[in-house]
Amino acid sequence: MRKSVILILLLLSSFSASAQALAGKYYIGNNLSIGIPYTLKLRDTYCITSTTKGTTYDTYRLSYDYSGQKYTFAPENSDLYARIIIEMIADAGVSQYDVKSLTPNDLAKLDVVWEQSVAQMLPVVKWYPTEKCIIGGKYVLVSRMVRQGLSGNVMVVQYKYYSTFYSTEITMSYRISESYIWKSVIDNVAKTLSF
Repeated sequence: MRKSVILILLLLSSFSASAQALAGKYYIGNNLSIGIPYTLKLRDTYCITSTTKGTTYDTYRLSYDYSGQKYTFAPENSDLYARIIIEMIADAGVSQYDVKSLTPNDLAKLDVVWEQSVAQMLPVVKWYPTEKCIIGGKYVLVSRMVRQGLSGNVMVVQYKYYSTFYSTEITMSYRISESYIWKSVIDNVAKTLSF
């Protein structure tokens, strides 16, 4: 019995380690880049405009037009649930200075609006206060929530980046019951973000 438990733990840890290996670095536009592990695949590969094979990972350039186009990464042929969705929208009307100037009171007001907006589409179990962070020298708003899913609750982290000409929203999510697989993977993907 003890050997079986140890074997299962070793298999899980090896899956988790291999899940974190970087398969590709994706570039969208001039500034956005994100590293994606082998366990997640781009759903619509038609938007890849160029590929460069590397010794440790491959590099991909994706087409973009700021029309609200979404790029979705998900496990392939699996019942496991994890998603990374990237959406870029032209002319957000919000600048880096505007984000830098947000006070805690401003963030609390935004939270009320954003939570209500999400709750109209999906039941929100818990909403965490939005944080203003600096990623690669750029101001980014980070929102976290737990929402109901079809097969259990889902942890969601959204990164909202604003520049004068466009905005980018990156949503990373995974089923909480599978956090032993996905939490470290999603955390590592977040560390590769560059705006």
